[in-house]
Amino acid sequence: MDHLTGAGPTGTERPRSHTLAVFLVACCLFGSIAWTRFEPYTFLHGDGAFYANIAKTLWRDHSLDQSHVHPRSWLVDDLGWNHDLDQGWSNVSLGKDGRWLPKHSWLLPLVSLPLYGILGLIGLLVMHVLMLAVIVAATYALTARLAPPAVSAATTFLVAAQPIVSGDVYSYNNDVFYTALLMMGTAAFARAIGLGDPAAPTWRVQRRALIVAGLGFGFGVFAKVTNVAYVLPFALWLIARWNPAAIMTALGAFTAPLALFFASNTWLFGSPLTSSYSRILIRQDGLLTTESVAARFHEPLKAGLDRVLFDKAEGLLLKAPLVALSVLAALVLGVAFWRRKKLALGVDAAPDADARRRAVLAMSWTFLGVAVAFVALQAKYGFTYSRFFLPVAALGVAPLAVSFDGIARGLRASRRVLAPRYEGQWNPAFACAVLAALAIALTVKARVFPSASVHFHAVDELESGQVTTGGRPCDYFNNLHQKFECRGDQGRDAMWGRALGTQCTFEGKPRPLLFLHPKRGEQRLSFDTPPLSALRFTYGLAEASRHDDVSFEVTLGGIPLPLPLVTRRNQLIVHELEGLAGLQGPLAITLRGPKSDWRHFCFDVEEIE
Repeated sequence: MDHLTGAGPTGTERPRSHTLAVFLVACCLFGSIAWTRFEPYTFLHGDGAFYANIAKTLWRDHSLDQSHVHPRSWLVDDLGWNHDLDQGWSNVSLGKDGRWLPKHSWLLPLVSLPLYGILGLIGLLVMHVLMLAVIVAATYALTARLAPPAVSAATTFLVAAQPIVSGDVYSYNNDVFYTALLMMGTAAFARAIGLGDPAAPTWRVQRRALIVAGLGFGFGVFAKVTNVAYVLPFALWLIARWNPAAIMTALGAFTAPLALFFASNTWLFGSPLTSSYSRILIRQDGLLTTESVAARFHEPLKAGLDRVLFDKAEGLLLKAPLVALSVLAALVLGVAFWRRKKLALGVDAAPDADARRRAVLAMSWTFLGVAVAFVALQAKYGFTYSRFFLPVAALGVAPLAVSFDGIARGLRASRRVLAPRYEGQWNPAFACAVLAALAIALTVKARVFPSASVHFHAVDELESGQVTTGGRPCDYFNNLHQKFECRGDQGRDAMWGRALGTQCTFEGKPRPLLFLHPKRGEQRLSFDTPPLSALRFTYGLAEASRHDDVSFEVTLGGIPLPLPLVTRRNQLIVHELEGLAGLQGPLAITLRGPKSDWRHFCFDVEEIE
């Protein structure tokens, strides 16, 4: 079986350009998938909308307080359907001072801030695509230490083609983020120990790589505490090598993010061991209370395993079938190398076969340890999704690629390596420095040279406005639909907010306007504005409307403004009002109707010179 490890040069001969090329190809592939599926802002599904809320409050308010962005009515009011709401409905936790704080980790939104500041919500999708590309590049860099570059790249992209990766491109979630951190840490760990190299790296190389590995693993656990199940096998691997200096270096780097994690827990929740997942706000028997996520690790193991592996919607073997092949490959490689057996496929041992045998053996057993730990842990959890296993799928590329390489070499029945191997090497320290510099530059640009206009524009300022229905404020801005969600709303066409898709189409052309659907009674959208002197109004009934008129009123500081009436659908009215003598808001538009109907009223107002 020696030939399964192949032969290759030392780490110094691995050109980084290969890893960079893999990263760029991944960016193009994932970027094209996201581009073809893009429709504002449908990528913010699931928890993505709430991670976006965290980014918003960090950027706009420099705060983690979610009180004004999370729907309070879900948890506080009696809406009929919300007598009991479990953790799946809540995205906030109770802080030590009574504030509503994020249930989810704030690390991803914090790192996303530069792109959010420049590109808005689209920047979150860009961040997601970049993190997926980082996962692919780091996975390739790790695998290329054990298998030829072509086999490593092909296997990496083959695994990335599975639904667990390719089906999650158009999204924004924490699972891709922490997987990128863990895989960067893994690639750095491999460099630090000289994985697959016949000679150990210098202490300087080891120390730098161990620091990066420790930080990657540490922040991976910061982003999701259960990732300790991923880190533990690597810690045992490092301890087994018994180099006290290396162990202390890695431990110091690993504990730095955890110190920040414990400090933030103390600041936000009063104790280093009390996290946001310990005080999740839920509604039980009609009353607001808190619950720990630990209460959800109660599933029977057998039933949990069946659900985790074979569920028709989220089963691991459905979303990542190659994980099973990776496990089989790791078992064969691990057992064979442990027993020092050979698979006689006609290839002589390579000169550095011993080093590579040890490397493949260690990687195989480490992967198996991670896979078993993840499956057992998630089988006990009541809200498991297949994307939670993304680190397992990424780490499983290495044994899979080694097996593919061995089979190919055996079939060729070659007595020597047919071509020189040049293997890519991930340089996490340099990559982190470049990303940090880019983040700082983007943040400075966004703060010092803001791209947003200083003039009032209703479409841009929507989230600073207030929607009321029958005098009752609507307390939740739905990022997915870009609209305020109010009590009784059924579907996005019932919500007030930015038009998406074809909602505000005039003469076959969608317009970037506000979509204001008349409802029974009175509904109002108002803005607190500075003194205004000239305004441009753009409004009308979209071509999908089934009526030719609509009753509406626009007021500024309580004074009604004279605007032309709407007399037919599919007609866009543009009207300017000047000489308002610096009237100050609120600027409000009110619609009244006997019932909800198909009057797709679209509206916008902006300040003009």
